[in-house]
Amino acid sequence: MLQSVSPKHDLPLKPEGQAAKPERTGTWAPFSIQAFRIIWICNLFANLGTWAQSVAAAWVVTDAHASPLMVAMIQVAAALPLVLLSILSGVIADNHDRRKIMLWGLSFEMTGAMFATLLAFLGYLDPVLLIISILWISLGGSVTIPAWQAAVNEQVPARMVSDAVLLNSVNYNVARAAGPALGGLLLSAVGPAWVFLFNSFCYMALIWAIWQWRRDVPKRSLPPEGILEGVTAALRFTQYSTVTRLVMMRSFAFGLSASAVWALLPLLAHRNPDGDAAIYGYMLGALGLGAILGSPQVSRLRQRIGSSRLISLAGFTLALILLTLGLVDNLWVLFPVLILGGGCWIGALATYNSAVRVLVPDW
Repeated sequence: MLQSVSPKHDLPLKPEGQAAKPERTGTWAPFSIQAFRIIWICNLFANLGTWAQSVAAAWVVTDAHASPLMVAMIQVAAALPLVLLSILSGVIADNHDRRKIMLWGLSFEMTGAMFATLLAFLGYLDPVLLIISILWISLGGSVTIPAWQAAVNEQVPARMVSDAVLLNSVNYNVARAAGPALGGLLLSAVGPAWVFLFNSFCYMALIWAIWQWRRDVPKRSLPPEGILEGVTAALRFTQYSTVTRLVMMRSFAFGLSASAVWALLPLLAHRNPDGDAAIYGYMLGALGLGAILGSPQVSRLRQRIGSSRLISLAGFTLALILLTLGLVDNLWVLFPVLILGGGCWIGALATYNSAVRVLVPDW
């Protein structure tokens, strides 16, 4: 049941004393910056490769008749380093050269992808080794992602930052919709080894783009913060900020439930009478398509019903979606349901992210 939430009790999405909005330059303006344009294109291929690889990895484990727990471990391996190392990686990204951090992180991810490729071509791709390779790649990603998000300010002028962030979001969502379908088709046509090889080459392209990127790094007015000091400050702020703790607990509860869709979707596709690798890719792509279609509606719904009620609505709808996925086999029903699920996911995720960005201070 949705409870009425007064404006003063809603999740805050605007900082107090907010300054005037920066001058808008147009959504496509960041593409006029050559460095951003090259990095954006290479990142699109890297995201496509990552999603294609996720389809191949999950399907290989599922097709090996592994237990549901083993299938779900693919998602655990992909997410665990991000959860455990996000604060540490964020502190490092705030105090060191982000370009070098991204190069190290992406190189580590590429070696993990090459490890999976080698195993696949040699015929040693069993579920345990594949999960290890996914964990390997995710460890690199946990280093890359915080630096990547913070480096947007160094790729474009300040007046274009908001548009650059939007274009990066479009990049990710397009890949999330098209990448799984591409992965399913490649997996059906040429096998997992070639999908992993494709992902490795995509990493190489992005590493090249970051390597050739040259920029002027602004001088710091304050000395770099120590890693332990930064982690302690982040934990202390969370401990004493009641609203931040509330947002984190609610986001954890939502993510824990919603992740069941991604974790068990390979089993759902495999057990479907018409299921194969391509169908699984289409199912995952339907979630991405839902995220794309739902993104423009998030701000409108937030203004109309409030952030807390939007999150509650997304959670309630997702519960019905999980129930439907467990009871229905008809693909003509499942695909629209998955599209709706992607919309619910992005609605809650975008709202939580916006709240955290406002609540957490710059330091």
